[in-house]
Amino acid sequence: MKMNKALVIFFVFLINIKIAIAIEKDGNLVTLLVPAIERVNDTERGVMAILQIYAKEGNGHIFIDTMPLTEIDTQTSARIAREVVSSILDLDMSNYDLFIVIRSDSPAVGGPSAGAAIAIGTIASLLNLSLNPRVIITGTINIDGTIGSVGGILEKARAAAEHNATIFLIPYGQSKIQDIDIKEYAKLKWNLTVIEVKDVVEALKYMSGYEIRLKDIEVKEKEDLRKIMKGIAENFMKDIEKRIVNLENKINYSRISYSEEKYLKELLESIKKRIEEAKKYYEDKAYYTASSYFLGVGIDLAYLENLFEFYKEGKKEWVIENNLNSLEEKIRNQINKIEDVKNEIDSITDVEIISIAEDRIIDAKNTLREAWKNYYNYNYDEAIRNIAYISEREKTSEAWLSIINNFTDEKINFDFSELEGLCKNKISELISFIGYGDVLGVETSKAKESLSIAQRNLNEKKYSAALFNLITTKSEIEFALTLKSIRNDTKEIIKKVKNDAARSIRNAETLNVSPILALSYYEYGEKLENTNSMASIQYFIYSKNYAKNAVELSNIVRGETPKPYSKIEIKPVNLEETSCKLYLAIGIMIGIVLAIIISILIFVVRVRFKIKKKRTK
Repeated sequence: MKMNKALVIFFVFLINIKIAIAIEKDGNLVTLLVPAIERVNDTERGVMAILQIYAKEGNGHIFIDTMPLTEIDTQTSARIAREVVSSILDLDMSNYDLFIVIRSDSPAVGGPSAGAAIAIGTIASLLNLSLNPRVIITGTINIDGTIGSVGGILEKARAAAEHNATIFLIPYGQSKIQDIDIKEYAKLKWNLTVIEVKDVVEALKYMSGYEIRLKDIEVKEKEDLRKIMKGIAENFMKDIEKRIVNLENKINYSRISYSEEKYLKELLESIKKRIEEAKKYYEDKAYYTASSYFLGVGIDLAYLENLFEFYKEGKKEWVIENNLNSLEEKIRNQINKIEDVKNEIDSITDVEIISIAEDRIIDAKNTLREAWKNYYNYNYDEAIRNIAYISEREKTSEAWLSIINNFTDEKINFDFSELEGLCKNKISELISFIGYGDVLGVETSKAKESLSIAQRNLNEKKYSAALFNLITTKSEIEFALTLKSIRNDTKEIIKKVKNDAARSIRNAETLNVSPILALSYYEYGEKLENTNSMASIQYFIYSKNYAKNAVELSNIVRGETPKPYSKIEIKPVNLEETSCKLYLAIGIMIGIVLAIIISILIFVVRVRFKIKKKRTK
């Protein structure tokens, strides 16, 4: 009886044990069957293509060989799939090359429906996992790892059954088409089990028999960053309070019209309310969040200040022209100052700070063009709004530049021209993201405009500004793609993107880098979790991408490829048609052997105890 109890305890322990598997430098070749749709004489039928994936150490390239040729969707799907794999495995995929081969006997209709299969195949190659050939999947890949809807489910199910599949994985919510329940129909017609899956991790369980587990990461506050951001927030707050008192006095003792005075005072009251919100964040020690709020307030306040001057001078256009000329000189001086400071940096964090400062001032410079255009078109109110934005942007650039050399990272020597290659890679990456957005119907016009600005900055050798712009734009597209995939599970999405950001921050800090903007955006995302879930998701995505950028900068500076950040914890799952049965059988055998050994040891001890007791008597 005691022997049976020991066996049961050990068996329960065994089937729950987690297995650590390291990322392979050169993965195994993975082969999957991928269903597609072929049109023949205005009718559609399901066909099967062979997908082969091989991952190995490299430089982040994706090589795709297709026969017959596929549409551009496949290439963009592969890039999105790589991004998803990077998130799931907590791995810098820029250090791996992917080789993807697709073969089909039929000229299948193009589309991104192989995205989920590409992601799963890449994971299997990197982790050296075997995939069950009798489990087939169809589905697009969303940037958050969820599996998106596809067409021709019934036709693809039939093709899967004809190729000896026993399980057919489809996107969540697609098992019913009109009056047809595909699960019932496929089981009855072809003895095919159709299962809806929400994301890549869930699908991997059915295809490999393993479940990936990643621990939640806690982001710890950095004392040096907290002090610096407190100083910035405090300066913003004092400056705004002083300006409000000054503007109120000017309005009260001015000779502007009653309607103009009333309008300015109403706007000023709304600004005061927003200042109180910003102060609450300051008191809560969320200093970056407070600074961001104060910045928004500062822009609106600057608009009122400039509008007042315009009213006071009888709406004379020279007021606007003088302001624009003054801002042009400030921008020019700030740009020169940034170029001088580039020679003083001594850490990777300083590279990021320079990038932020340069991005802010170039944004101001670009807005200045719009301001002049509005001025010459007699759109004075819009020109005054532009002036307000430009002036505060210039102040923000100066504020960031003031904290240079305040961090204790590893000391470096750095030439900003080293960012050129990274910028070119990110341009290529962003083009793919924009293309995927176009395929899924996401608005990309703003991203295309930002891409043009980044390319212009790159041509002008403003490498840090170009890099910052590319990361921001990629984050915005990623956010739009994430929104496209949300299925009323906002809390789960927040949890995922938050943990992605936390892991990326941890990875940067492991390399002795302080990802200042990533930490700041992370704080902002946390403060917005319960009040503005969409903005929270957006800022966590920003945080993740800026932390990854810090890691990439570290790679450039050190000239080496870091080892994988962490081993991936996976555990066998008891699913039909998986290899878990083998592990189960091995577990039982080991458990029986150990239980027998333990029983023998107990028996020997008892015998010796009895012999010793008799001798004592």
